Amino acid sequence: MRSRSILWYKLAALVLILALVVPVLAACGDDDEGETPAAQPAVTATAAPAKTPVAQPTAMPTPTAKPAATPTVSTEPIKLGVLASWSGAAALSGSLVDTALKVVEKQLEKTGGVNVGGVLRPIKLIKYDDGSQVANTVAGYKKLVQADGVSAVIYGGATASALTAASDAAEETRVPLFSVGSTPEDLSNRPYTIRCVYPNASDVYPMVADFIVNNLKPKTVGMLMGDLKETRDRGALFNERLQAAGIKIVYEQYVTAGTTDFSPYLTTIKMKNPDVLIADSGGPELFYVSIFKQMPELGGWGDIKFISSSGSSSGTALKMSGAEGTYHWVVWALGLSYPGAKEMEQAFMDVTGKPPMVPHAFMYYCPWVTIKAIELAGSDKPADIAKAARSGNLVWEAPGGTFNIKPNGQHTNRGQIMLFKDGKLVPPTQ
Repeated sequence: MRSRSILWYKLAALVLILALVVPVLAACGDDDEGETPAAQPAVTATAAPAKTPVAQPTAMPTPTAKPAATPTVSTEPIKLGVLASWSGAAALSGSLVDTALKVVEKQLEKTGGVNVGGVLRPIKLIKYDDGSQVANTVAGYKKLVQADGVSAVIYGGATASALTAASDAAEETRVPLFSVGSTPEDLSNRPYTIRCVYPNASDVYPMVADFIVNNLKPKTVGMLMGDLKETRDRGALFNERLQAAGIKIVYEQYVTAGTTDFSPYLTTIKMKNPDVLIADSGGPELFYVSIFKQMPELGGWGDIKFISSSGSSSGTALKMSGAEGTYHWVVWALGLSYPGAKEMEQAFMDVTGKPPMVPHAFMYYCPWVTIKAIELAGSDKPADIAKAARSGNLVWEAPGGTFNIKPNGQHTNRGQIMLFKDGKLVPPTQ
């Protein structure tokens, strides 16, 4: 009996325990599956080791593409130095320079200026008077370059020695000289000297000598020349050529620069009475002024035929009756049919009311050859201008015909012989 009671109590306790435990297990089970999962052992999470951050490159901003900058082309005036003589023995050349430059400036005003890389720019002329003195020529060149900052210098003086000194200064400063003269003769090692008007002296004398031999046909010749290296060299060439043709030289005299009284020389020449007298001043017009004034005072030329191998004589002849019947080597003469000749003549008429004289043409060449070189270079830098001028590509329709500068700095124009008749220059056949 007692054992049954104990069994009963154990059964009741088991029922009570199940009544308490089953709801709890049901609450912890999977509602979907309705099953009680097997008990899992508890897991303690181990912290992962901290990673060392890797440095990332800083992103650079991508530059915004910009259009290439267009080079700025200056519109400032181009400075040109004008080195010439307005005083001293060669002062007459200065007035010719002034007239020619006035005409050129008016021409540029009409076209809008000098075309430099597609931009029209005016020119600014800065003048320096060398007083017909070589020392002043050198000082003037350096002043124009160093103080005034010119792109080029035109003319270079009025005598052979001044022109050589100006060329030396051009090579030293590396600023080009557009020279009016024929010295120095060899420009092959002078890249900053460009000859604008005269051909080489060695090109002029054969033309004059051949004209004397073939046209004037003299038996005797006299020579009256300036005492300069250029004219002495030319005198030696005349001697050689004429004597080879069987012509006798009966008079030869070299006159000091600045001489104004030529009567002793002219008196001797009349006494020697050569068939032809060759005259060459080497540049100065005063030489010819004195001759054409004083020879009529001594009774005139008689049978002597006068011929000059220097272009400066023709301008003097046009102003003096004592030059009637004389011959002159010139670069240009009034009435030529070349387009450049017609253009220049019209330009002078528009500005001065008069046609140009031969010396005006000489002075007209220098600025225009310089302008053509600047336009060809497309630059106002001295080195660019010099290089363009001697590139072989500079071609200009000049008053004396098509003009081209060769790589050696010389040009292709050779000029011609003209007769002063009835107050004007005409071809010798007229």
